[in-house]
Amino acid sequence: MNDTNQTLDEATGTNSDGGHPVARPTAATKNADERPNGAPEATLRMGTDPPVGRTQAAVTRTSKYQRREILAQLSARDRGILLGLAAHRYLTTTQLQRLFFHDHKSPLAATRATVRVLQRLHGHQLVTRLERRVGGFSGGSTAFVWAVTDTGEKAIGDLKGIVGRRRNNKVPSARHLEHLLAVTDARLELIEADRAGDFTITKTEMEPDCWRPYLNRHGQPAHIKPDLYAVTQTPEYEDHWMIEVDRDTEHLPVITRKCLAVQLYHDRGIEQERHGVFPLTVWVVPDEARRRKIEAAVTKEPGLSNELFRVVEMTDLAALVAAGGNTPTTNKEGGK
Repeated sequence: MNDTNQTLDEATGTNSDGGHPVARPTAATKNADERPNGAPEATLRMGTDPPVGRTQAAVTRTSKYQRREILAQLSARDRGILLGLAAHRYLTTTQLQRLFFHDHKSPLAATRATVRVLQRLHGHQLVTRLERRVGGFSGGSTAFVWAVTDTGEKAIGDLKGIVGRRRNNKVPSARHLEHLLAVTDARLELIEADRAGDFTITKTEMEPDCWRPYLNRHGQPAHIKPDLYAVTQTPEYEDHWMIEVDRDTEHLPVITRKCLAVQLYHDRGIEQERHGVFPLTVWVVPDEARRRKIEAAVTKEPGLSNELFRVVEMTDLAALVAAGGNTPTTNKEGGK
């Protein structure tokens, strides 16, 4: 495998063997094998590329020769960042730092390196910075949101040997953008736990690749639409997860309807037929108050099985996954 192809595999998270690890059926399936040596590094495992996002950057025209000249000046890491940014659609400077510059000696050195690389990619017109920041205007350069430009998409097409896709330049709504960034934060929690050795990520899928088609109660085509799908492995078990990121913007009846759809999908047996197990659905919430509300809504709904769902705050997501679905809320003040 040459350097270019290796960069593509790392940035897109392609699973070369195409296999699907066995997960525990809402709990666990015993796996006597030890954690494999040389398990895939989760840092750059981006999943397959979803449809491109939208930026407000003006469309620039570049020839294939010009893009070839630009790509020749990029390092393997530069190319990986470009591919990873396209896969996620939008990333903040801090998220890019956590993904690609985590091995620097200090956070300050990591931040400087991140900003330097982004400035270089921006100078080549491969990435753009949205005018909107996150966390207000006190966050400095780390508060900026980045996306791939039209030129960047074409350059990615050149790298992959395909026709690059034209980006829609419409700016996303603040609510949609914040949700996408929150999903990436959830993914980063898993990636950083993988780096720490808590478990190994063997597969991830983002929207829409993680969506699951089925027939609803009226026999009409429908989809389960989690924000993220992941498969993780510990020395004893392998687990499947469907992750929903909640920002306390949906009414509880909407959450309940989504859970009822998951329950129906479970009862159809489609996922079990494909993988032998059914993944846990994890609602990632912003605070304890929201966690308690969703847990109460799921518990009081007679059509739902509590065994299919977990509700955790973002900071508890990695611990939940490492514990195989056992919630860490019993250690919280007031937890049950």
